[in-house]
Amino acid sequence: MSSNDAGNSDRMEKKEANGLTEKQSTIAMKLAERLVGQSDGSQDPTDEVITWSELVKEEEDEKEKDAALYGAQDFNSCTYTQGYLPRQTLFICLTCTPSPQQAGICLGCSENCHEGHELVELYTKRKFCCDCGNSKFTAKCKLFEEKQPENQLNAYNQNYVGLFCHCNQPYPSPLIEEEEHQCVICEDWFHMTHIDPTFNVKDEELQKKMNGPGSMVCNSCIAKVPFLLPLESETDTSTVCFSKNKSFSVPRDKRFFLLAVKWRNRICKCAECIAIMEMAQCEYLIDSEDDLDTFVEKNLSKVKEEEEKMTEPAVARALVSEFGAEGAIHVLDGVNMLKRKMATFFEQYKDVSRMGLKWKLCPFNFQKVVTKDDVHAFFGQVHEEYEAKKARRDEDQNGSGL
Repeated sequence: MSSNDAGNSDRMEKKEANGLTEKQSTIAMKLAERLVGQSDGSQDPTDEVITWSELVKEEEDEKEKDAALYGAQDFNSCTYTQGYLPRQTLFICLTCTPSPQQAGICLGCSENCHEGHELVELYTKRKFCCDCGNSKFTAKCKLFEEKQPENQLNAYNQNYVGLFCHCNQPYPSPLIEEEEHQCVICEDWFHMTHIDPTFNVKDEELQKKMNGPGSMVCNSCIAKVPFLLPLESETDTSTVCFSKNKSFSVPRDKRFFLLAVKWRNRICKCAECIAIMEMAQCEYLIDSEDDLDTFVEKNLSKVKEEEEKMTEPAVARALVSEFGAEGAIHVLDGVNMLKRKMATFFEQYKDVSRMGLKWKLCPFNFQKVVTKDDVHAFFGQVHEEYEAKKARRDEDQNGSGL
């Protein structure tokens, strides 16, 4: 995931007694889910092949994204009580508030109040108070009911009906295969070729900069904040005092700003500069809590802190606290049984050419096709054995009580 995890790599890769590492167990479960989710065997298994390393990278990327966006967030609380947070992860629910209604909900509400609904993730937004359950919704918020009819200070744009960019398309769009980038001012997302038709999406150096730690200002916003232009410089790290340059001129062919790394640190905070930003309604640029990097670092730090706490004894204590001593034993026994059976299941596919339907796991040297029916049969057998074991346990308990 990051350099923070390097010290844990040996521990993570250490073989378990059941034959699979923790990482392999996770990836194998992901594989099983994807196989079960595929259609029947009528699909050509040669259509697409995904290697084990690609599957691992996909899982790690997903884990890193979750840690960056949700690490310090509470999945079981509504952020309404915290007011207009400097920055938080937001979603929209197209089931509850279809277009043209505009409303945003926090992470906790997306998990607890809108399960099974059509949700669109908006990444992060600034100065927003959760709308879930207010007058824009027909149902009350399950996490905090007492809310004002509307949040008067919330700012909405087309993102709140699931549309992005000048092309007013959902993301991903069926009409264009191009990455989108978020403007640090209006916080909308844009295809760069729709901001600047000359933008070269195949320029690797340019793409590297776009995906780096800098920030983009879209063509609609550069006229509002022309004083940010000096912050594009990657070599000049001096403080930029906006008040010393009263005439900010943006070249006519300039379609967007790409602000350099740590550009916020270079903004002068004198009274005149603050007044200039207030006039442009962007005084949040000097608020460290508005900075996405600060938000991400806080989340990653929380994840690291929690991971360090989750030693095996700590996990065991948590299970005992939740389920009692006997219940914790049954949970751990079930997890270990599943791992052992998965190791046995995968072992039979060694040394034989393509992994089923569309998937191939290279480190196990899979060559035999694993079909959807194989996966269903495996989990069906596991379920039967679990039910049989549970029935025997219940019978023993009833017998001992006579």
